[in-house]
Amino acid sequence: MLPEDALIVAHFYDIESGRKELAARGKGTAHEQFGIPIPRDGGIQDLLAEAERVDRRFDFVICESIDRIARRTYIATDIENRLESAGVRLLAADEPFNLAHNGTGRKAKVATQLLTRRVKQGISEFYVVEMLEKSWDGIAVHTEEGFNIGKPCYGYQAKHVPHPVPAKRAKGQKKTFLEPNPAEAPVVKRIFKWRLEERLGYQPIADRLNLDLATNPPPTPNTVKYRVGLSSFRCNWILNLVSCGRWTGVRRTRGRTR
Repeated sequence: MLPEDALIVAHFYDIESGRKELAARGKGTAHEQFGIPIPRDGGIQDLLAEAERVDRRFDFVICESIDRIARRTYIATDIENRLESAGVRLLAADEPFNLAHNGTGRKAKVATQLLTRRVKQGISEFYVVEMLEKSWDGIAVHTEEGFNIGKPCYGYQAKHVPHPVPAKRAKGQKKTFLEPNPAEAPVVKRIFKWRLEERLGYQPIADRLNLDLATNPPPTPNTVKYRVGLSSFRCNWILNLVSCGRWTGVRRTRGRTR
């Protein structure tokens, strides 16, 4: 509960990843998809901007928990420092705090609170990074065992098999292996041969594939809405191709498909 002499005058919140860079935070519109009954005066950028104004409406900022400010310690401490530099103290609802001085005229003691806050921020960041690493390792092992997630890459098709976990198998759940697609696998071989033996570039390969779309069926986008435009996909590490019903050669620049 807030102290008797405290009053909430504004609400700032965002619905986004707490691992985003601070400059990219507070610019999304995900909050508009939810019927949140709490009025919104802006996001983190609006909060920081108002905190630095002389006519700001508040003297303190309170959050649910310090780890909700950001999932990266340096970003969280940067926000805290900017607020402190503007004369605004950052409080957390799950931490003990006192808005007034203790009557002696001395500055309030916050050393222990600061220590526990930094420990909590470190644990929060560790937890997120650890979960990301474990998730990635799980996907890697899943792939190494031959299973597939999502749409099969060009040249392959899905082969559904009973789930290896008995409880999930009893529910009818299945796992997916990849096997060569009879129509697309030969196309991958042709692309590899033209690239390796004839040293053809991306567009010449696409032009040759377009001469016979029945023999060389082009890839299809993951979703219907992209079938009128362009969608990229990787063809067995050989080259990147774009499909809108035909083959189109593209090149990669600094890791991005153009």
